[in-house]
Amino acid sequence: MTVSTISSVAEFVTNGVTTNYPFYFKFLANEDLAVTYINPDGVSALLILGTHYTVNGAGDDDGGSIVTNTALAGPGQLVVSREMDPFQQTSLRNHGKFLAETHEDVFDRLTMLIQQGFSIFKRALTRPFGRDYFFAENRRITSVKDPEDIQDAATRGWTARFFADLIDQVTGIINTTTGIFYDSGTLFDYLRFGNSRTVDNIAALRLLSASRNQRVIVLGYYARGDYTPVHYSVDPLDITTADDGFATIVGLDGARWKLAFAGYIDVRWAGAVPDDTTDSYLAIQKCITYAGAKGISRVCVYGKYVITDTLVVDFASYFKGILIEGGSALIDQIRQIGNNKDAFWWSTTQYLRNSTIRNLGIYCMANAGHGVNIKLGCALNRFIDVNVTVLNPTKSTYTGIWSGIGLGQPQGVFDTTWEGGDLYITNAHTAFGIDFVTNGTTFNENNFRRMRWNNGNVRQFARFSNVDTGSYLEGNTIDGINFEICSGGGVFVTNAKGWKISTLSFWDHGGSYNDHLVHFGVNSGLESVNNVVELVKRNGDAMAAGKRDIYIEGAQDTTLINCYTDPANGASYDFNNKRVSIIGPQLSGATNTVYTSYVNSNHSVTASASFNGTTAVASAAYNIGSIVRSAAGLYRVTFTGARTNTNYQVHMMLSSEVLTIGQVSKTLNYFDIKVSLPGGANQDMVNIDFKVFG
Repeated sequence: MTVSTISSVAEFVTNGVTTNYPFYFKFLANEDLAVTYINPDGVSALLILGTHYTVNGAGDDDGGSIVTNTALAGPGQLVVSREMDPFQQTSLRNHGKFLAETHEDVFDRLTMLIQQGFSIFKRALTRPFGRDYFFAENRRITSVKDPEDIQDAATRGWTARFFADLIDQVTGIINTTTGIFYDSGTLFDYLRFGNSRTVDNIAALRLLSASRNQRVIVLGYYARGDYTPVHYSVDPLDITTADDGFATIVGLDGARWKLAFAGYIDVRWAGAVPDDTTDSYLAIQKCITYAGAKGISRVCVYGKYVITDTLVVDFASYFKGILIEGGSALIDQIRQIGNNKDAFWWSTTQYLRNSTIRNLGIYCMANAGHGVNIKLGCALNRFIDVNVTVLNPTKSTYTGIWSGIGLGQPQGVFDTTWEGGDLYITNAHTAFGIDFVTNGTTFNENNFRRMRWNNGNVRQFARFSNVDTGSYLEGNTIDGINFEICSGGGVFVTNAKGWKISTLSFWDHGGSYNDHLVHFGVNSGLESVNNVVELVKRNGDAMAAGKRDIYIEGAQDTTLINCYTDPANGASYDFNNKRVSIIGPQLSGATNTVYTSYVNSNHSVTASASFNGTTAVASAAYNIGSIVRSAAGLYRVTFTGARTNTNYQVHMMLSSEVLTIGQVSKTLNYFDIKVSLPGGANQDMVNIDFKVFG
């Protein structure tokens, strides 16, 4: 017998009908065959002899056949291969008989094992002679490990993941980056560290993988376009900062995404919604607090927002300042709807410097509190073009009530300016529209300028008062204020020193004023002193009984300059026996004017002279009948005609600064002058000049 074929494998196609599969290579025993079936789904299974099939033709040179017990489903594949255990158990001894068939069987088996080896070898990857590559015969290679070294073969799975990661980071058009040369690193590095991913909102940012993304542009907080795009980047060194929904966003993988600031904060970045409905208190407060802590100077409030709690502006260091601004007080607004809640608390634990609200509308609804409440104190602050509306009749637009020095901090307000803007209260207000009351605390060198104060029938619009008996409110200015429909009156001030109240216009509202327009009151027993009231003008309307345009109840040395009241409605001034100087239009025609001997009127020069202090001889005189020296330093000056009242002012100039002028006694026909030394003794002057005004 011989092994006349080189094949040891036969392949068949199953069709669900055929059960007999002949093959044409020799095999020695039934057990030397392996039968494998691959079903139509591609699942491979090794069939079992006797259970799934039977064998015919063992030992025949022409081959044999496989008969399956059942027809195999198709289209599938049946593979019959000769697979023998690689050993030879026939023993041939020296000097034994030469058994030809036994020898042939031994050689046949060895030949078959060699063929079996060749069949296995031929199914392996081979490298053709003279070539530097392996040839896979256009077949798949499976169960390959993912590459590790740079020259390892890449599997399909690894390649798919690699390119999926790259594509996931690309923000531009796909298939346009392969021709770009990079200075350093790989394309992955470039896309990861050099490009910014774009997402629609903060929720999408939290889902990103920091291993594939480092910079991100976020197009909105809740949805694309609800604010201008902002930039976030991963902070690889931070693993502890909490997610505040704003400056730090913590991703699902624990990465800390940090907001890139450009010197300002938009409250929409923290989730504030400018729809005039959604409560945005937490978002706006978050921005104010963060700006103060990080030294960011500006918080932008664009749009209409609703809050339900008080916004607190208070920083650990009083050297830090902040600007809270909108674009226009008519468009950009904060509306407080919280029950008895102020819109702003301006300093609570630390004196606040260099902070500003600008171009913003503040609305406090009927159940809410004050507009801006300065709880502790501030200096060098500004409220510029701010409209404040307060609808609760017991609350004020701006307020500060200080009990004294406390908490180790100075209290009150210093060098702060309110400029521009409308302040509006209801006609039912029982509180002052502006109310600052101190008890020995500072309210100095502040300015209220170019504003419009609206409404209020019950109370004067503004109160500035000090209940302390030993301190003044010094150097403050109220200038350029339009009072519209403020029938409750204008300004109430106590303990004022060096104030200038100027250019107040009270517009006709078709009724009468229920309280004084400018009132220097008595609060602590300490009178106001050295104040100027200028250009106070009442345009129509009358004063209620007992009420005055200017009422000097508790003030000395007040100067009135060019104040005017429509004569048709009668002027009303009460100086309450206090020292007052009047410059400008004469007030003598007023029906309710209460003049006293302390009033000095210099409306115009009505008499004058220059005379020798020893001889009383005049070198020049105007409306002066005579000058008589009765004794050293004592002179009587007689007019050419009797005057209608004693509301005139005598201004004198002496030739020596050592001498002083004593009391000038005035009558309708003459006035007396007394000149003396500092010690009290009367003394003649070389020359005396005087002018009589009014």
